[in-house]
Amino acid sequence: MLHLQMPRHFHQKEQLLNLLQLQVQLTIKLQVQLMTPLVLQMLIWAPLVILFILIVLIYGL
Repeated sequence: MLHLQMPRHFHQKEQLLNLLQLQVQLTIKLQVQLMTPLVLQMLIWAPLVILFILIVLIYGL
């Protein structure tokens, strides 16, 4: 019976907050999933690029 006595707008606010939280969590998950391959590629390529630059500098001089 308590559920019926609660004001309706309060319940709607709660639902909206829950939806917002879900939305935020989903966007974060998506961003992480999109970023992970990029980060991995950078981790693989960065050392190679640095090595290449060092070799060019050493042999250039």
